[in-house]
Amino acid sequence: MIYNKNIIPKNLKLKKIRLKIDSIKSLLHAKSNLDLCLKYVNSFKWIDYFVVGVEKCKQLDQINNF
Repeated sequence: MIYNKNIIPKNLKLKKIRLKIDSIKSLLHAKSNLDLCLKYVNSFKWIDYFVVGVEKCKQLDQINNF
């Protein structure tokens, strides 16, 4: 869900998905894809905790600074 906007997808289907995600982000006033993901998880009142996985330290920093 969190992707680099500078990379242009060659697959048209992927491009449509990214456009749909961007429109949902605008609709929900999410600042970023990370914000959208966290809003989605937080929308379930029965979830008390969740686990987040990262590939790079930079991603962890983004989550911590959020």
